[in-house]
Amino acid sequence: MEPTIVLKAVVPPVLIAAIAGHLALPRGWDSSRPAYARLLGIATVTLAAIAGQYLFLGGFDSPASFNAVESWEWLLALMFPMAIVAAVQPNSTATERLSTLMAITLFHAFMQLAMRPIANSWEPIEKVVWLSGIMTFVVFWIAYQQPLGFKSSPRAFPFMLCMVAAFSGVTFALQTSFKLGLLAAALSAALGPLAVYAMFGRTNLANGATRLVSWMLPGFWLCHYFYSIDVPKYTIPLLALAGIVPFVGLLKTFNDRPAWQKVTVQSILVAACLLGALVPAIVNFESDPYAGY
Repeated sequence: MEPTIVLKAVVPPVLIAAIAGHLALPRGWDSSRPAYARLLGIATVTLAAIAGQYLFLGGFDSPASFNAVESWEWLLALMFPMAIVAAVQPNSTATERLSTLMAITLFHAFMQLAMRPIANSWEPIEKVVWLSGIMTFVVFWIAYQQPLGFKSSPRAFPFMLCMVAAFSGVTFALQTSFKLGLLAAALSAALGPLAVYAMFGRTNLANGATRLVSWMLPGFWLCHYFYSIDVPKYTIPLLALAGIVPFVGLLKTFNDRPAWQKVTVQSILVAACLLGALVPAIVNFESDPYAGY
């Protein structure tokens, strides 16, 4: 993979996210208008990631030319409606449940389209087990991963999620899923500047962004697992576990301890999971000049 392609995927999202955050934060939106700040975070990640995708993928194919085997195209189609659903402000239990239900419905539609080539070749019982297992995980992930992770460490969690997306992209690329890796890289690059702002207390801006990134990640993992070549079985579970281990910050053990101790434990666990997925990919990497997916 040429370094210029990676730069085209990463640099534009970083610049757009950094500029958007810089323009909004001096106005005090993060504290005075949290709803606007969350919406800005969602819009920033969406626009920044799409900008990167246009540069290294040449834009979007028309719906008529979508090929279900190249499932990353369905991910591109899913990003915009997911952003709209993420923008539904969870200011009450009813709206939170509504937005979560809409996100799960959208992901179910994506899964049916993306999994069609493989699911048709499965035995009936195998199809039921796989599809029900995937949807059970997705329901849990969409409903709990971002809100619980953000509750555990509102300043550190956005950076942890950014690392999960970034390491996912690198792992994809090393396992021949180059285009999917670039998409994940663009998404993590768009979240990166907002995660930095969150470390300095601008958490509402990152709240919306992490919501969208969190919802998109299962789609990336699904495409990579089923449509890349010889993906080790432990890769996706370790990447998913890295997104869940920040929950340890909710344990009573950390109630009376300094915040840095909690963040240190969370960071070590996240790093261990990410390195567990990445290091074998580096060790077993073999350059394939014919790999395009």
